[in-house]
Amino acid sequence: MNTTNKIDIHDYHRKLQRDLASLARDERLLPAQRTTIARFVSDARSGQDRHQRRRRGRRKVSDGRCLKLVWHLRRFGIEAQTPFEQITPGQMERFIDGLEAGTVTKLGTNRRGEPYSPETIKDFKAVIARFYRWLIGEDTARLDELVGWFDMRCEPPEPETFSHEDARRMARAMGPQGRALIMTLFDGGFRPTELFNVRLYDVHLDRDDHGRWTAMVRIRHSKTRPRTIALPLATDDLLFWIERHPSGGKINTQGRIEAKDPNATLITWSYHYGRKILNRLGKEELGERLYFYRFRHSSATFYARHLTEYQMCARYGWVIGSKAVRRYINTGGLLDQSTSDAVRALGRTSQPVPTIPPGAGETQRIMS
Repeated sequence: MNTTNKIDIHDYHRKLQRDLASLARDERLLPAQRTTIARFVSDARSGQDRHQRRRRGRRKVSDGRCLKLVWHLRRFGIEAQTPFEQITPGQMERFIDGLEAGTVTKLGTNRRGEPYSPETIKDFKAVIARFYRWLIGEDTARLDELVGWFDMRCEPPEPETFSHEDARRMARAMGPQGRALIMTLFDGGFRPTELFNVRLYDVHLDRDDHGRWTAMVRIRHSKTRPRTIALPLATDDLLFWIERHPSGGKINTQGRIEAKDPNATLITWSYHYGRKILNRLGKEELGERLYFYRFRHSSATFYARHLTEYQMCARYGWVIGSKAVRRYINTGGLLDQSTSDAVRALGRTSQPVPTIPPGAGETQRIMS
């Protein structure tokens, strides 16, 4: 089997090195604060966080997650202006209240003064709580006093979605690779990192009892676990592209790609170029913002009407019992529909059937 390293499409490693170097020079922070943040990030990256090791074993934190640790603790330190070990419950409460009230805002050049979103505020709380478990984890009373009162609830916003017909319309506006990208994103609901790490050898065709071929894609680099999923809606566009791929080739009778270079990525565009393509396409075809995760939202909403919760978790790479599944079932209207069906069934068994007034039947037929 071919083995390849994961492609860091976001360039997190370089960005983390850049931000750690910037942190060491940031005079808005006290020297003690800079040192403590750097030590915490170093322990997290190497899996040396003692508290986390006791809870979940030795797990190294990814560069992308470490970037969030730097960003959030840096913002906290700038606001507090106190060595982290000496933070008082009052200072902590003022910072969290400021985030929630919108008085503690972004400091970046492009978005200076903007309030943080509810999801980012939840991230702040999670990072600070983890940081203090690492810093003073043995002092449980003080730990509880500082972070034990955090409210981690966050109602996710309604996901922005579009229909299968919208996806088809957008695909028709693109060339072979663009059509494959659009339909594969919609059908598979891939996270960007997953799709841009798919190689040609990860794709094959599977034939059912009726002789129909369906593209199957192996996702090797996932946020949770590797998985293989079927792409019935994207099969034709995917095969059309693979036959024209610079390193692709024909499909043999066993459903395997006879590729010139099996290690070549399925999508040859970079992640950043793909973002530009989607942004332009969204404006032209939908008149709305279009981004990678909007395809995941749309795909999950579409398949929520056809799959069980367990199947949804297997297809989209969620852990069993994930709250994300219920989110898409709600968005798909399934809970509302099942509730309505149950109420109707109860009504049929407990109440007489209403009589339709003369002449109303035709109106009801037309409106239905």
